[in-house]
Amino acid sequence: MQGDKPYMIKFDIRDLSFSYGEIPVLKNLNININDNTINVILGLNGSGKTTLIKLMTGVLSAPKNAIIIDQADATQLSSSELSKKISYVPQSISDDNDFLVRDYLTFGRMNKIKFYSAPKEEDFKKAIDVANELQIQHLLGRKMNELSGGQRQLVVIARAVVQDADVILMDEPTSSIDYQYIDRFIRYLNVLKERGKTIVFSCHNPSIPLLLNANVFVLADGQLKYSGDARTLLNQETLCRIYDCEFVSTLELPYNEYSIKPIDL
Repeated sequence: MQGDKPYMIKFDIRDLSFSYGEIPVLKNLNININDNTINVILGLNGSGKTTLIKLMTGVLSAPKNAIIIDQADATQLSSSELSKKISYVPQSISDDNDFLVRDYLTFGRMNKIKFYSAPKEEDFKKAIDVANELQIQHLLGRKMNELSGGQRQLVVIARAVVQDADVILMDEPTSSIDYQYIDRFIRYLNVLKERGKTIVFSCHNPSIPLLLNANVFVLADGQLKYSGDARTLLNQETLCRIYDCEFVSTLELPYNEYSIKPIDL
């Protein structure tokens, strides 16, 4: 998908099904996510995006051998092992957190800090460096509950980066980011990819994966409908199938030739 070099499989999702009680949410998903790539789980609300992200992070318990990360069954990894492999940005963030932003970011290094040990200078430096990169250094002395929703979202993304895990998993990270910060977010994801990170996030807005030229996995009714690189897959015909419309007017698609390859279910 992205580039011509061979990739190692980071996530191997095998025949994954999941239900809340008797309500099926995901149905026989098979997805490979390669190392050092940007990947978007795209779909309408209720398509199963959030549930998939939570299963990949371990927030929800996946069936045995349904999610393989680095060739290991994710259900057999300890929370400490998972925290070194995966950092997680949830969709909803509490607004009653009164930690200073500086301290909140430093807590992202807990997987690097020995039990009962205080953060070291290098941990504080990492937090400050990431804040500078995301241009939120002016927020370091403020409390989390003093921030706007968009500012808080950027801080939580920064904390996930401070954690320095191999994979960054995010659930609808752009949902509360102010429009003026979207470009900053997109550019920073490309920086993280260049540093060897694997990025997976859910999204309902197809313009985001198009701007990133990300690998896209389209969910509908808990099933994988399409997959491919964004600029090949997300043409007007496919978008209208996904969003059940005649024309997606919010996008100016820069390419005229596409190849649509539905996945056989």
